[in-house]
Amino acid sequence: MEFNPSKCQVIHTTRSKNPIPTQYTLHDCILESVSSTKYLGVDISSDLSWVTHINRISKKANSTLGFLRRKIHSESLKSSVYKVLVRPQLEYCSTVWCPFTDSNISKLDAVQHRAGGWVKHDLDGQTSSVTEKMQSLHWRRLDQRRKDNKLSLLCIKSLII
Repeated sequence: MEFNPSKCQVIHTTRSKNPIPTQYTLHDCILESVSSTKYLGVDISSDLSWVTHINRISKKANSTLGFLRRKIHSESLKSSVYKVLVRPQLEYCSTVWCPFTDSNISKLDAVQHRAGGWVKHDLDGQTSSVTEKMQSLHWRRLDQRRKDNKLSLLCIKSLII
């Protein structure tokens, strides 16, 4: 099996203010140097920041939610459709890229809050608080779900070892 150099990219990660410029070759082809790339559905950037990834998944989840708002009108389906189609987009590989800054956390939570408003018919947020909506829907906060996923991953690792 051989690598196709036209499909390969290089990301340089360094803390140096003056990094040494390097070029990598594969089969006599110079590999493209990029500042961020998508690998297995996760955006990895040269500064090891998750901002580009979180922006992309929140935009994708908002688009999916917008589509569902236009197409799904059945009260009994709304919550299930959110859990099946939107929430997995917000949680995919979250044990790897778990956000720690307030701005990144709020971007992800905003999607769930919009979904809660859609399910509860409170799109403008006038009738109840976000916490009350989430409690009445029996939805756990996304940061709590990420913590649970991390713990279950650690439990699986400890069982394997």
